This record gives sequence, C-alpha cells and structure tokens, in this order.
Amino acid sequence: MNNSKTKRLVLDWSVLMHANFHKIFTKDYLSNTDTGVEVDEFAFNLASNVLELVAQFDPEEVLLALDGYKNWRVPLYEDHYMENIDYWKIIDEEKEWYVKVDSILYKVWYNDAIEQWLVDKLKKDEIAAMPNLEDEEVATFFEGGFTPDWITEEYPDAPTHVEDHPDFKDGLKVIVPEYKGNRKGKKWIADTSNDEFRKHGRNLAYNMAPLLPQGKAVMCERAEGEDVAAKFVELCNEEEGFTVLVTVDQDLSQLHVEHNNLLIWNPRTRELQKQGPDKASFKLLCKLLGGDTSDNIRGVLFKDRKTPFATVSFDPATDEVKDGKSTVSWIRKIIDPLEKKGLRGAELWGPVYRAIEKKVITPTWEKNLSLIYIPCVPEDIQEEIETLIDEAPTEEAK
Repeated sequence: MNNSKTKRLVLDWSVLMHANFHKIFTKDYLSNTDTGVEVDEFAFNLASNVLELVAQFDPEEVLLALDGYKNWRVPLYEDHYMENIDYWKIIDEEKEWYVKVDSILYKVWYNDAIEQWLVDKLKKDEIAAMPNLEDEEVATFFEGGFTPDWITEEYPDAPTHVEDHPDFKDGLKVIVPEYKGNRKGKKWIADTSNDEFRKHGRNLAYNMAPLLPQGKAVMCERAEGEDVAAKFVELCNEEEGFTVLVTVDQDLSQLHVEHNNLLIWNPRTRELQKQGPDKASFKLLCKLLGGDTSDNIRGVLFKDRKTPFATVSFDPATDEVKDGKSTVSWIRKIIDPLEKKGLRGAELWGPVYRAIEKKVITPTWEKNLSLIYIPCVPEDIQEEIETLIDEAPTEEAK
C-alpha cells in the first residue's frame, strides 16, 4: 500500500527490534554456539522490515526513535512507593504482619526477604508494632488471603485471592513493584545477553538512518523511544501531509487527542489506526485510571473503597473493551450526565477530570499522570529531545 500523502514515517525502534528478535527466537539454535549467525539473521530481518515499511508508505522523512540507556520514569516510580508504604507486626506474633501500600492494608506472613528489603529499601532497622485499627476500613483487608465479597461483586476484575495480586508471590512475600519489573528478560538462545541484543539493534539503527529518505536515528539518554516519537509528532503537527507512527504501544494512541495529521500503523494487525480526539481522550482516561500492566503500573485507588481500578484493554482488531469493564462503567457514570448537558471536546474533559480527582486517592492519580500522560515528560528532557531531533544528521537516500 503506497500512501502518497505520507510525509513522515516514525519507527518505534524497540517494537521492531523485539518483533524481529522473536522471529528467530522460536527457531532451534540450541545446538548452535555461533552467536554471529543469530546476530546476522536478526539484523537482516530488522533491516528488511524497515525497508518494507519505507516502500509501503513512501515517506519524505524517516525517524528511528530509540530507547535511552536510562529512564526518567524509574526514579519517579520508585520515589512514589518509598513515600507511600509502611509495615507493622502484631505484638508477640512474629509471623503475622501487615503492610499498607498506596493506602491498601494487606495481611502478610513474615519471611527473611521482607526484613532484608526493609533494611535495604526503607532504611528501617525496626518494625513498629501494629497501631490501633479502629479507624481503618475492614474492607481494605484481604482477610485470610481472600478479597472481600463486596469487591468481587461490584468489581469483577479485582483479584479474588491475595496470591493473584502481582506483588504477592512465594508465600505472600511482598516487594515494592519495579517499573516494567513484570517483564521477563529477553535472552539470545546462544548465551548472548540482553544488553548485547540492544547494542546490535542500536548500531543497526545508526547505520541504516543515512540510507533512508532524510533518515534520522535519535536516542535521548534519559528517555524512552515513545518520548522521542511523541516529541517528533508534536513538532510536525502544523506541517502538511500525514505522519505515520509504527508502534504497538497503546500509550501513544493518546497523541490522537492533539494531532489530527497522525496515523498509527500496528505491525501486528497490519492496520492503520485513526481516532478522533474524544475517543483518544476516553482511552487515555481508561489507562490513567486502570494503569498499564505491560509497564507494571497499578490502577488508581478510590477514596471511599481504597481498591484499585481494573486495568482496561481494547481489542486491537475491533477496538472493543476486552478487560476492565468495571473501570469503563465507572467512567461512563461521570461522562454520560455531562454529555447529556451538551458538553463535548475540551468543554467535556475539564469537568470530567475535576470530578475524578475528587473521588480518587491523590498520590496514586498523580503517579499515573506522571508516568503515562505524555505532556508530563519533564521539560528539560523534552527540550533535550527536540535539540537531538533538530541536530541529528540527515542525508538524502541514494
């Protein structure tokens, strides 16, 4: 499909890297100790994929958006949990403890890992005795390992056992979550590290960029590729023609809120996505409240019930809600009355956000805004990305 209106093509490089890595990951390399064979096939697949996309969209300009070696979201994520967690133990009951994370109170069992974690992470040499619980809502307990019935009845997406909660494993051991810490490490079959895999991908991006139409490979040391892609889309918003963004990252669909000349190509479904600003705003709100399981970002918490919103996912083929219907229903109860009053667009979303902010626990809401909402990328990082884009060398493809 040749799209003569496409002026710019943006490639989320980490998405293409992992997709092409898995093309060879499934093959039988167990008896092959020559990592060069794997590297060569990976590079060939990735380069071929890029050239196919360039031929398909025939852009005048191509940007390869790379992940940096560091990530500004990691310390922000860690700081949130360090500021919003506490532990207690029942007096004279060494193995019966309670942990409060983001205002939710859990019952957990002691193990050595918890004590060591307290010393290392929270800098606590002693664990305080359990305070008086008269002011605590009993419903916030996962009593005896089970979620209270009222939660599962009203919110069917909630975990039914503490063991189902992502932070309770191996005998209810509790650890503070890590940003993207739920992702399994990707390894080469022939004992090549994940770091080496990333190095080969980055080198290929810098080598390919000069061969592409006005090609640029841009990496900001402290940012993710999605931050680079988003800034480039913003800079091109007033220019003529379409910008096509190749990604499977649902976070970037929020760019449709502000940018009318953007199309998103999903390499898995091989379909172009174009959404109106209201649909994109609704999806963004679902993600802000429900969190993002792929990045290990929890849902925001209610003030009255102190339970997290369920994560929302949409079917990439039909755009229908797959998971998190309880969250969607809760949002609709706020939006529908405002829409009946005739509010649309910017007039609608301001009152929606103000209504939500009154009903949720502020630190959890602010955490998700900071991690997910693209305009919350720190200003100095946005400026650095813009400078890198402006100064990246380009060369007409021969």
